[in-house]
Amino acid sequence: MPKIKARFRRYHGVPFAIEQFTGTQYRCRACNQIYLKKTEFENHLRREAKNATGQKALKKCPQVDTTIQAKVLYSRNFYDTTRRDFLHLQEGVTYDPDP
Repeated sequence: MPKIKARFRRYHGVPFAIEQFTGTQYRCRACNQIYLKKTEFENHLRREAKNATGQKALKKCPQVDTTIQAKVLYSRNFYDTTRRDFLHLQEGVTYDPDP
């Protein structure tokens, strides 16, 4: 599942987060379904290939340079938690233990 790893900080008391996107998802452009596991996606493509003759991509599939909504898992970066006393942060920036 795609996820966002968040590092929580404070800049002179103002809370903020540094977010990093990771993970992969697979989209079938023939039916616009999303798969999180590659094996499930490959099985789906095999079924689609048997049933279809010259399918085209659906028009409701996302187009390049458009905004889409996606489900992601928002998680804490545990490196920060375990190494909080040894983080090299800029002046005025502190670790925020309570997101």
